[in-house]
Amino acid sequence: MKRFFAAGMAVLLAVSGFTMSASAEEEQADGQEEETQADGQEEETPEDAIESLSIEEAVDYALEDNSSLILLNYRIDNIRSQLEGAEDDYGDMEDDIEDLEDQMDDLRDLQNETGERTFQTRLELQNQIETLEDNLEELEDSIKQMDSNEIQLRYDREEAHKSVELSTKSAFVQLLMQEDQMEMTEASLNNEEKQVSNVERQYELGTVSRNEYETAQREVRRLEDDLYEARSQYDHDLAILALDICIIYHEDLSLEEPKIDELQPIEQETDTETLIENSFSMQNAKEALELAEYDRGQVYDDEDATRFEKEQADIAVETEEENITQLRNDLTSSIEETFDEATTQYQAILQAQDELDYAKKDVRNLRVQADIGVIPESEYELAGLQVEQAEQQLASERWNLVLVNQQIEVMQDGLVQQSGSAGQGTGSDSSQQ
Repeated sequence: MKRFFAAGMAVLLAVSGFTMSASAEEEQADGQEEETQADGQEEETPEDAIESLSIEEAVDYALEDNSSLILLNYRIDNIRSQLEGAEDDYGDMEDDIEDLEDQMDDLRDLQNETGERTFQTRLELQNQIETLEDNLEELEDSIKQMDSNEIQLRYDREEAHKSVELSTKSAFVQLLMQEDQMEMTEASLNNEEKQVSNVERQYELGTVSRNEYETAQREVRRLEDDLYEARSQYDHDLAILALDICIIYHEDLSLEEPKIDELQPIEQETDTETLIENSFSMQNAKEALELAEYDRGQVYDDEDATRFEKEQADIAVETEEENITQLRNDLTSSIEETFDEATTQYQAILQAQDELDYAKKDVRNLRVQADIGVIPESEYELAGLQVEQAEQQLASERWNLVLVNQQIEVMQDGLVQQSGSAGQGTGSDSSQQ
């Protein structure tokens, strides 16, 4: 009944507890009143603070000021500028070679027409041309390297964009699941407090032992502790989400629950091989292989290349080929596992719905028995709590399927997480306001 989907949010902040015992509040009441009067006003929420946050707004905020995406854009702009500069230099160098070759032709014509010796001058020009051609080859290699880097950075940016979107949604849904769990714990606490009141009356009448009464009290204290920890963890995780998406955190910040329509597992309409080939990681790996093959070709075309340089170039290509083979295996496993998880999670929803239907039927039967006095009212109230637990479990299973379906959606857009990372939601990269 307590199975939850792991959102994997990193622990970055420590959020202090917010409840105090009644006795502690009484001891500090006078001091707080004096402080309030001295300040003249109570602490207010900042004017630009967001009161309510939807999942779509959370994603928009996360993408707007995400430092990783901003830095990737800077890197792409920088390498694009370098590439354009190198291409201009390449064109200028080609023009210089063409000019020198024209001078060579003019000197050759001059020697043929006048008999004036131009050999030494032409030799110097030839040396200059050869030097420029060598520089041109090196510049061509640099342009190829920068062009490949730019392509890979663009894939990285698209992958980061989808990753931030997915992790933000996962964190948001996880918080909603925590809210549901807190409501369930609070309902259990309220029910247990009623039970303690009944046991207390029985203890005063001498129908139950002191040990039974103290045991009931301990259960109330346990649930109070559970609720306190759950609320503290929720505040902690909400503060992390606010930090990640660059909004102001305050205790009145609330999350809007998105409407969930009839849920079904997303069917695999695109075959696994296509998903792999279209993934950002595979396209990046293929770009790395293409660059290694280009470098190897340059080495083999170099007459001065040593045997060791050729061996190293071969090894570089073989390494990238093996990386692709391993990546393909990892992505295949991840895709299959994710679609299997969607099917399994949908079955969990159906099972949770059956459990809820059974619990409701039991409550209806117990209501009749309680009305005619066959069972005590407390037993009926306990059955009502079991219905609430079944409802909470069904809601949890539905949220789990929402998370898996979100993974499939971004998978079809190119973000295929490798085995071991699928299903793990992480807070988006923090960025400073």
